[in-house]
Order: sequence, then structure tokens, then C-alpha cells
Amino acid sequence: YYSLVFPNYTDLMKEFQQGATEAETETGKQNHNILQLRSGLVYGLNKVDAGVISQVYASQRVVTGVVQPDGSYYTQDLQKDTIFSLSGSRYQKISNRLSFSPSLGIKTRASNQNYLHFATMGSTPTFHSGYYDYIDISVNLPLFFGLSKKWEFVFEPEIVQRLYSSRKPRDENNNFVEGETQKNLLYLFSFVFNKKSSDVSTTSLFYIYQQQSSNVKFEKYLPYNYTGHFVGLRYSLKY
Repeated sequence: YYSLVFPNYTDLMKEFQQGATEAETETGKQNHNILQLRSGLVYGLNKVDAGVISQVYASQRVVTGVVQPDGSYYTQDLQKDTIFSLSGSRYQKISNRLSFSPSLGIKTRASNQNYLHFATMGSTPTFHSGYYDYIDISVNLPLFFGLSKKWEFVFEPEIVQRLYSSRKPRDENNNFVEGETQKNLLYLFSFVFNKKSSDVSTTSLFYIYQQQSSNVKFEKYLPYNYTGHFVGLRYSLKY
């Protein structure tokens, strides 16, 4: 169990509407308490992990499509999110220098929070329920090549498919497309050279190629269809 606090976060829309003198009442919207439970089972070369996370927000209220007595669209209910994950993996040694560790995972998120879409400032919003609910399906297929006693090369392809339960995709003009739900498909290809300096320390040089495609075409503020490249150097200790 732990708590996350964002002391500098404020609701900028509310601050703009009410004036800076009342902005203090709009702080802390992202503060939340987290209860996390995890368990794992190892059987031979196989491993199964399961977990559940419950997030309860301290002051972030749930929005609705009906104007409330205080003139806002916020109800008195606090936002609550539940994330469930389940994964299975297997470590398979193919030869003295080559090993394989495929894994399959699934993650679901359920939230009581909804979404109000304002086409323009001051326009009547459209209400979207279940906007943040989704399911992730991931496949990871890492290959480990032992180059020497100290050096190792890792090639790790990963695919993550995110399927939203109710959220509709948007076209180029920021209009919701009826009859569809949003889908994101992410590809990750990692190339890593590991040098084992000692029994507890490892230095890694890595390159990651990332590509995502989505049926969301409105990308004025956030990219949904993109390609990325990452290069990094990492030093890790394990006891």
C-alpha cells in the first residue's frame, strides 16, 4: 500500500474559469492511494504472475453528462480505478550459448471515470462513459546470446495490442467515429549488449526501435501513429 501526491498539479480549466484566487481548491486532483497485491507461481521452467491494483483518488470526482446543482459536471463520487494483470513465461535453454524466454501477458483497466468532450471553448460537451477502460495483450520473445563469459547480446521483440472497451477513435477533424472502438498496436524491438563486470553488476548498451499505429487520426496534441528510436547506457546492481 502506498500513496502518490502531486503537489504542483492543478485543474487549469477550473483555474481559468474561477480565477487564481480560487485555484487552491483545484489542486491535488491527481493525488491517490494505491493498494497492490501480487502473487507468483514457479513450476519447473515456467512462471505465472498475477496482480491487482486498486487506485482511489483523494479528490478527483467522477464527471457526468448532466449539470450538477453546483453548476459543474462533477458528481460527488470519487474516481476509482482497478487494474488486473496476468502473465505467463518460460525460460528455455536451447544450447550453451543460446536461450529463449517467451512470455504472454494480459492487463485490464476498469474505471468509473467518464469523459466530457468539448469541441470548442464554451460549447455543450458530449458525454462518453467507460472512456478509460481497456485491455492490453502483450507478447514478448527475447533471445539471449552468450558471446563470452562476460558479454551477452539480447534481441527482444515485443508486441502490445491495446483495445478500448468503449472509447471511439477520432478522425482528422477531431470527430468521433461511430461504430468503432479505439485500437493501438505497439511494436518494440530492443537490441542490447550486456557486460557482466562482476557477480552483482552489469553494464548495458541498448538501442530500441518503437513503432505504434492506431485508428485515431487526430494528432494535433498527442501522436498515435509514430516511429521512435532510443539509445542508452545503463549500469545496474543486483543483490
